[in-house]
Amino acid sequence: MATQTLPEAKAASATIPTAVDVRLLGLRKSYGDVVAVDGVDLEIAPGEFFTLLGPSGSGKTTTLRLIAGFERPDVGRIELSGVDVTARAPYERDVNTVFQDYALFPHMTVAERKPDQLSGGQRQRIALARALVNAPKVLLLDEPLGALDLKLRQEMQIELKRIQRDVSEVGITFVYVTHDQEEALTMSDRLAVFNDGRIEQLGTPAEVYEHPATEFVAGFVGISNVLERDGRRFTVRPEKIQMHFDGDGDGGGEPGRIRDVVYVGMFTRYIVELESGGELTVVRQNLETSSADALESRGRRVRLEWRPEHTFDMERPGGHE
Repeated sequence: MATQTLPEAKAASATIPTAVDVRLLGLRKSYGDVVAVDGVDLEIAPGEFFTLLGPSGSGKTTTLRLIAGFERPDVGRIELSGVDVTARAPYERDVNTVFQDYALFPHMTVAERKPDQLSGGQRQRIALARALVNAPKVLLLDEPLGALDLKLRQEMQIELKRIQRDVSEVGITFVYVTHDQEEALTMSDRLAVFNDGRIEQLGTPAEVYEHPATEFVAGFVGISNVLERDGRRFTVRPEKIQMHFDGDGDGGGEPGRIRDVVYVGMFTRYIVELESGGELTVVRQNLETSSADALESRGRRVRLEWRPEHTFDMERPGGHE
């Protein structure tokens, strides 16, 4: 876990909710020799859209199941609206869960159509409506958009956030699990990044993306570049780097050569090998660049520049040069 300087600690304390719908205190859960959740402390405010983000096996889903009551912690306490529910059964907790497979009853119908006759988007909407109809204090969502195609998933992200804004006025808190970083950044009021059963960083999407607390967060949330120069290890995001082809600009920056080019439609991703060692990924919008133009730049010499305030020191978390 990263340490914080005093100013950083004050900044972090400013994001702690004054009222709490979900409070986790020292949660630990093991399955044999595998520690799935390792000492998690967390507070979630009423009406928040809060995301548990992390790769497979990071502990995010187990944490959600502990809140739901489907699992019991080995150590720690779970509070909902200030009430200790650690030992309560799922039906005794004021929560509902939306599962990734929707868990719709196959013998029941919606508008005379059974679940297997509905599209993925329709099943998702029905599962969400069923979970919201009795107005639980906390709605738990376990990767509910994971089975949808990209376009529908993006549409449902917007719709789900709109629904959350509407129901938050009556006090329903959303706790959302995903491994999709874009989904977490798009939808969350705040998020917790999980790794090896622990929370690596907690904050708003902008805080987590712009100021990653650890190298893991920098690499997992978005694409990040890590460089070592003069004993300093730091990161800089691809979109913060300016790339100049030889002959352009004033000649400053780090020289290198484009090793590979990935054309992604709206933008192009360039992999640049630096003369001083290491490589950086650079992203450029394709305002006037065609795929042919982008691909022809492979092998060209370039210079890379970035502003000091856009670098983040990995050995002194929170510090800028």
